[in-house]
Amino acid sequence: MSNSHGSIPPPMTEEFPSTVIKPDRPPEGQDTLRGATWLLIGISIGVFNWSIVKLLGQQMPSIEIAWFRSMFGLLVIIPFVMRTGFGILRTKRPKLHLVRGINSSIILAMAYYALTNLPIAQVTSISFSRPLFLLVLAVVILHEKVHLHRTLATLFGFVGVLIIVRPSIDMEPAMMAALGNAMLMAVGIVILKILAKDDRTETMIFYVTAYQSLFLAIPAFIYWQTPTWEQLALLACLGISGTVMQSFMVRAYRAAEASALAPFDYTRLIFASLVGYFAFGEVVDNYTWFGAALLICATLYIAHRERKISQEAARAPRIDSAE
Repeated sequence: MSNSHGSIPPPMTEEFPSTVIKPDRPPEGQDTLRGATWLLIGISIGVFNWSIVKLLGQQMPSIEIAWFRSMFGLLVIIPFVMRTGFGILRTKRPKLHLVRGINSSIILAMAYYALTNLPIAQVTSISFSRPLFLLVLAVVILHEKVHLHRTLATLFGFVGVLIIVRPSIDMEPAMMAALGNAMLMAVGIVILKILAKDDRTETMIFYVTAYQSLFLAIPAFIYWQTPTWEQLALLACLGISGTVMQSFMVRAYRAAEASALAPFDYTRLIFASLVGYFAFGEVVDNYTWFGAALLICATLYIAHRERKISQEAARAPRIDSAE
């Protein structure tokens, strides 16, 4: 399987689901320290935003929070579009942007619902299954070949998911939402890779936030609860900080390879556990810790294999087919 589809993708939180683009970078062997620094700052902001969602979710419907998040995010982006010029909105794939907008709207709604009803660390642990679903999609949709090592690692990782989720007939809807969120984020990555061939990062971010604002408006108004000024301030903070987080994420993956940064991504679980415990009194059970450990080992191994394969491919002699 090629590195472009199977490696650990840039972390995508509920802030801009599926919108983090890994820009063109210099060859391997770059500034991993700088990339890790940007990544850790971005992760910290992301977990901070999750805590805002958790806090607001105790006071108002999660779907309304998701809509406000999209609206404030769109308000942040619009001035940039106006300053840059509306030509940035041109795209060769308008229908695919629509599909991505629908998918991302569901992702955002699921993420916020899960965060409102489950411990932050548990939702974070389940989100680590995204690379596993991505690998499966690469095989099913893109017909890529996956060797035995990565197949076993994927199965090992899904065992970790089962331990965390503990599926049953009466499984919590929030747990199903967290798992569905991870699955749809993997779908979003596949769509994103197609769009990234022709469109700029700013174009994709604008369309996804615009569609989220549109599609989430109907359910938000069905469950509408007029926010207080304090809640509105937190919602605005959520929108602005999410955009700032995107900037740090893009900087991180411009500075270093995704596979090199993969281990640092798992610090999200540490941050999420600390915030959940000290801010909300959440205690994660042993099943979640054990399942997360299996999941992290599996995805790190997959990242290691992908990096090794890409390095071997880079060192392989090129055969000139010209006569």
